[in-house]
Amino acid sequence: MHRRTDEVHRRADEVHRRGDEAECRGDEVERRSNEVERRGDEAERWGDEAERRGDEVDHRADEGGRLGDEAERRGDEGDCRSDETERRSDEVRSQGGRAGLAPARSRRHRESTRSSLGALRAAPRTPPAMTPRTQYYTATSLDGFIATEDDSLDWLFPLGDLATSSYPAFIAEVGALAMGSATYEWMLRNSEAVIAEVGSAWPYTQPTWVFTSRTLPRIEGADVRFVNRPVRDVHPELLAAAAGKNVWVVGGGELAGQFHDAGLLDELILQVGSVTLGRGKPLLPRRILSPVLRLVEVRQMGPSMVELRYTVEREASAAER
Repeated sequence: MHRRTDEVHRRADEVHRRGDEAECRGDEVERRSNEVERRGDEAERWGDEAERRGDEVDHRADEGGRLGDEAERRGDEGDCRSDETERRSDEVRSQGGRAGLAPARSRRHRESTRSSLGALRAAPRTPPAMTPRTQYYTATSLDGFIATEDDSLDWLFPLGDLATSSYPAFIAEVGALAMGSATYEWMLRNSEAVIAEVGSAWPYTQPTWVFTSRTLPRIEGADVRFVNRPVRDVHPELLAAAAGKNVWVVGGGELAGQFHDAGLLDELILQVGSVTLGRGKPLLPRRILSPVLRLVEVRQMGPSMVELRYTVEREASAAER
């Protein structure tokens, strides 16, 4: 009898224990349900905030458009008032002349003014003169080489057509060239390829300075001056020969580096081809850190090349050196 009573008590305790566990689990479920609900409320709040900011952006865009329209309207009004003022001024001058009311001095003054205004209207507008720039214009592989180790450019020619690139516009603004001996010797060795590409063994009409310490043969019909002096000493001759146009540093990379070292390089115009060479002649074997080079233009040249134009910040470059 006592054993049965104990068994009943044991089972009752077990029922109470399991009831307590179920109650704990219920509390946990309720807690998690509250957490889910809280996160849902938070997500809804963020959604409302995103919608509010979107509405604010739309409002500002509308306001910008309205201000633009207002500025254009006021500009048109200003033009109309200017035309009206000029018309009335002409009318007053005409009436004064017919009535003979203006004294001689005023008449002479008006005639002088009209003459000056007529001369200003008749004179052609001269665009501001551009400062000649010294530019390094070249093609490069993605990994920064302008030629293979044996100075081959076979990787370059399939990438694009010279006639459809920026080259025609670029060369039209060039008045003098500077090139290293390796570049010049490449043209000597590959005269047939140059003729096939541009129609002449020497495609430049501008005078060219070739920097070399050796005696090199001349290309027939080429206006070439061989020099063995620092670029700083030769640069004034290049500018004088360019006569207001730009100076093109044709290459290679070491010569462009010397112009940079001397603080004479103004721009880099790089046509980057979609190839890698692994090894070769480097584009610009110098350590040049930001903010010396400032990217000012990017232009895609078909599916295989992109042109990047950088200006050289002279003050930052001098500080780096």
